[in-house]
Amino acid sequence: MPPPRPPAVARIDAGSHVSVADKSLTKTIATARKADRNDPRHIGASMPGKIISIVCAPGQAVKEGEPLLTLEAMKMETVVRAPRAGTVAEIVCKVKTPVQAEDLLVVMG
Repeated sequence: MPPPRPPAVARIDAGSHVSVADKSLTKTIATARKADRNDPRHIGASMPGKIISIVCAPGQAVKEGEPLLTLEAMKMETVVRAPRAGTVAEIVCKVKTPVQAEDLLVVMG
């Protein structure tokens, strides 16, 4: 049987700041890679939403304007298209994954 944990201690400071001594209550937040606007190979999300389909694959040659994936926001779908001809080097996102604006979705080769 594991030893009992000490009770969590919370202290409320002036200005409604809460301090918690029990670090097991902390939460880790995953952050997504962001598209670099100065890197022409990066394709980022134009708005927050959810990836509902991916129609390209790493190593696939694509033409300018060819669909890469579909992003849904508030029941509206936006097709993310290749900004130029090239090869898909990496697909960073996954289907059903929520994304924020400027999250990196695809890297072109």
